[in-house]
Amino acid sequence: MPHAELPGFLTQAQLAANHDAYVQAVDTLRSTEVALGKADRSPAGLAGYRTLRQKQVASANEGLLHEFYFRGLAPQAVAVPSYVERNMSEHMGSLASWRGDFTACALAARSWAALVYDPYDDRWHNVIMDDDLGGVWIGANPLVVCDVAEHAWAKDYPRREEYLARFLEHLDWEEVARRYRRVDRM
Repeated sequence: MPHAELPGFLTQAQLAANHDAYVQAVDTLRSTEVALGKADRSPAGLAGYRTLRQKQVASANEGLLHEFYFRGLAPQAVAVPSYVERNMSEHMGSLASWRGDFTACALAARSWAALVYDPYDDRWHNVIMDDDLGGVWIGANPLVVCDVAEHAWAKDYPRREEYLARFLEHLDWEEVARRYRRVDRM
């Protein structure tokens, strides 16, 4: 984790609880990949093999999403770079309209809300994921990732809305810009 604590946003205890979920996902991925190496691929074993493959994808997604989430947070407000603001306007409308839609996604989601860039349609999209297996936008590149599961906020906030408002104030917009520059089709 880049930050042990984010004063005014997330306490050390809250971040540690969320980091524990990340560690568990990485451990599950490792053990699942070991199990896949020994898995029965015969017709009789395909149901178990399918379960292992789903577990592999879910734990890999959970690990990566947590990494994007942790790296996308800043200890204090970061100004939105003009590069991001120009692209936000082109793809999502104003920053305020994006924020409103992103907040709605985060309130509707059970696990994750994200702003992704799809190089196939060359657009930005707000998306929700209700778990670590469903709702993946194939080919999309995460720009902003918000963990909305209770382990991410419930120690510090009585309501998810309060957490989301603070999350948006602690986005590392420079990291968002770096992520987009790496994948932009310009």
